[in-house]
Amino acid sequence: MTSAELYAELAAPEHCFSETNFCVRGPFLRYWQTHGGLAINGYPISNEFTQVLEDGNAYTVQYFERVRMEYHPTNAPPFDVLLGQFGRRLHPADPPAPQMAGATYFPETGHNVRGSFLRYWQRNGGLAQFGYPLSEEFTETLEDGQPYVVQYFERARFEHHPENPAPFDVLLGLFGRRILGGG
Repeated sequence: MTSAELYAELAAPEHCFSETNFCVRGPFLRYWQTHGGLAINGYPISNEFTQVLEDGNAYTVQYFERVRMEYHPTNAPPFDVLLGQFGRRLHPADPPAPQMAGATYFPETGHNVRGSFLRYWQRNGGLAQFGYPLSEEFTETLEDGQPYVVQYFERARFEHHPENPAPFDVLLGLFGRRILGGG
């Protein structure tokens, strides 16, 4: 993207949310709109700002309820916006597991994805949105004090909420809120 194209995109209209009193614009708005919007990324919970990330470099970032969007100007669109790997920060990769029948196995991390988690992963962006699995499914007590079956991915935590009808029985953890809040 040329500097003139970037300026035009940054000057483009923004979308503001009364729910959080934050707005999204430019490359982050484009990514948000084309990669699941509210259901996958959540509401914005910060303005854009510069942050030094895990690689030691400063990037323009914006936090959302479930993700941190990072602007990488040296990458051509659509790869100029990448998501933070919160899953690795909150749940380091478990040791590899054996391949399971009826599951999709990822040799890159040595983990399986199956059932409703696999369907959700496939339908909502797969590897680009969520990254590789870092764990198998297991039961974890979440912030609300209730135990849920969860599975960690590089960029998300999938949670099985049996109280919801399919396909709403799989929800994503609020990683953006947790990281921005210091958790």
